[in-house]
Amino acid sequence: MKFFSFLAAIPRSFFSRALYREAGRSWRGYGALYLFGIIFVHLLVTYGAFEIGFDVDEIKRHQQKESKSLSTSLDNVSGYIADIAEQFPDLTIKDGKAHIESDSVYVLKDVQSGSQDPIILIDTTGNTQSLKGSGAVMLITDERVIVRDQNGDKEYYTFAKAPDMVINNDKILHWLRYLPIAVLPGDFLGLYLYIFTLSLIFGLLGGLFCQINKVEGMCYRDLVRISMVAATPGLMLEALSNAIGIEFFHHPELIYFLMHAAYVYHGVESNKTAPFSKPTT
Repeated sequence: MKFFSFLAAIPRSFFSRALYREAGRSWRGYGALYLFGIIFVHLLVTYGAFEIGFDVDEIKRHQQKESKSLSTSLDNVSGYIADIAEQFPDLTIKDGKAHIESDSVYVLKDVQSGSQDPIILIDTTGNTQSLKGSGAVMLITDERVIVRDQNGDKEYYTFAKAPDMVINNDKILHWLRYLPIAVLPGDFLGLYLYIFTLSLIFGLLGGLFCQINKVEGMCYRDLVRISMVAATPGLMLEALSNAIGIEFFHHPELIYFLMHAAYVYHGVESNKTAPFSKPTT
């Protein structure tokens, strides 16, 4: 599949019967590759908009929406970190020691859940050396960073060899801009497996659609390729919704699912207009 043909397939997937005939008849070996490209475009639009329009308040407003979008991990993680960053004091690291301007334990709370439970404790006075007895998951002392795991306290990082620096609200929010690099692989794999599995299921449903429309000669692999193309409209609408921060539908996950099924039907019905011939061996 040529690059420009792939790009043209994105808008054509919304209306073109010819595209669904091409997918069913002549895209043998390209279905999974096409899905790979479509999901890459989807995440590129979503994460590109995040970087270009980076705004902490907007991130938090978007994250607080009651949305069940296919790609929410970026908003969830960034909103959580932004809440922590707003509470973070100026932490100075010099000569292997950390210091904040406080003579007592500085507590960063879970404001997002509304519980106000402690998440991170910062005590550079040396008085607190353990998370025991607190509900926090991290402790920052003058010498090290301690995290809680299933076995208790565990040293995560030591400042002994750390360069001199100041970590503050602005610096954490600056680092937050690079968050997509960290979450992109997981989002990509999760979304690919979801749509791929859905396409396999809708491929079976396509057999029923073939009977309804009296389409003969289509095999299961043809129907799966049509199902992969049928996922394009929903994915592109979701990417646009993520990019501009506006939900188009009240229950987007359900709507995109139904849209996928409807376009599978459209794709199968499009192959009714001409005889379907199997490839020669």
